[in-house]
Amino acid sequence: GNVVDMRIGAIADATQGGIFTFTNHNLTFATNNASPQMTLTTGGNLSIGSTSSTYPLQAITNIADGTNPQIVARDLGTSDATVGFQIASAANWSIGIDNSDSDKFKIATGLDVGSNNIMTMLSGGNVGIGDTSPENLLSLRGASPILSVNATGSTDPKIRLMDGDTMRWDIYSDESDSDKLFISDDDQTRRMVIQQDGNVGIG
Repeated sequence: GNVVDMRIGAIADATQGGIFTFTNHNLTFATNNASPQMTLTTGGNLSIGSTSSTYPLQAITNIADGTNPQIVARDLGTSDATVGFQIASAANWSIGIDNSDSDKFKIATGLDVGSNNIMTMLSGGNVGIGDTSPENLLSLRGASPILSVNATGSTDPKIRLMDGDTMRWDIYSDESDSDKLFISDDDQTRRMVIQQDGNVGIG
């Protein structure tokens, strides 16, 4: 059979200790005489829950009706629980919970979610873009905040106002009718029209 030379000892200049194989085999870890639960491949990729990986780090589960997350970023002190994304010589991003700001969930440029916030989500569901304390369900804040509704193909850009699951009003631009702006009720009856020249029709 295959012979695996596995050693525990010093690495390179003897300033570090390590567990490693001296043969071309993966290094696997398991408990209670189980199948491999974690594998470090010969290419340096680490897989939890699998014996192979094409990614530097992956976590795999196969639990029926499981609801627990596969990866948790947790802080037991007063620091933030975050995950950072970094590309050498490029902009960095981070997401996570800002412990010092009422545990708000934030997306930020840089590796500190407490600075340069792009999006903030409160526990009550309010979302702020450029606003770290949104008072409404969606709040936009910036030097020149613009909300764009862009339609693709032959569809019309539309904003729909709902009452629960019931549609109440539509505000939209009709591309097939000289791009006029219409306001329609819940029966899709047009109640107001604004033409490009500024003329307004009601009824």
